[in-house]
Amino acid sequence: MVLASLSLHYFSWPDTLALARRIHRWLPPGGLLVCRLNSTRDVHYGAVGHPEIAPHYYLVDGFPKRFFDDDDVALMFADGWATLSCREGVIGRYEHPKWAWEIVLARLG
Repeated sequence: MVLASLSLHYFSWPDTLALARRIHRWLPPGGLLVCRLNSTRDVHYGAVGHPEIAPHYYLVDGFPKRFFDDDDVALMFADGWATLSCREGVIGRYEHPKWAWEIVLARLG
């Protein structure tokens, strides 16, 4: 199992896709990836009001930060994954509402 909680969002889109492929190669068939990804709805934590580096990728307080919509999530895990759970919602442990994707995937064959 790989657990990636709000850690896969600091990279360019090609590097993000490469990282998903690397995790896929590392896991055995049936192995799980449990991750949380920033949502494009996460307006309190950088999804708006910052210089855009690329689509859904912003310079937030001097650091690049990616935000995902449903198309991004589908594209990132399109090949070789079975989606067991995929939910966009609010994480309640922050000062302001934090929108994120919570996803559980299994590596196929």
